[in-house]
Amino acid sequence: MGVDIPDATNWTGTYDVYMVIDDIGEVIAERTLKRSVNGEDPTDVIVRLGKPQPFPDDSAFYSPFEVVGLGKRKIQYAAGADAFHSLHLVLRMISALLHSYGHEPSVTMFFLEPGDDLGFRKSSIKLVPCIGTW
Repeated sequence: MGVDIPDATNWTGTYDVYMVIDDIGEVIAERTLKRSVNGEDPTDVIVRLGKPQPFPDDSAFYSPFEVVGLGKRKIQYAAGADAFHSLHLVLRMISALLHSYGHEPSVTMFFLEPGDDLGFRKSSIKLVPCIGTW
């Protein structure tokens, strides 16, 4: 797996370190959603969750994920104190990301039927520019 750890930044008054990953690693879960724009035939949106990994310095864990079918492919992650914590946070991040796309005008996105919660309970977290930090 390719990992690039850029210099630390002080973006919000806290010491945030982020890394860029280009491979999700072992996929432990996958879900296919449907997305329709302006009433067109639905297309697939695939959510893949990678196995939690320790950071290179063994300080904590991160859980990588990717969403395919919503623009440019980008692997993101959530970091936590241990593997369970990173999994808990990544599911909340995925929920926030997907529900934000579902609020676009004239967009319908669903898991089993139109109007459902995408199989991800709505999260109250806000996505910020330094996703992947904790």
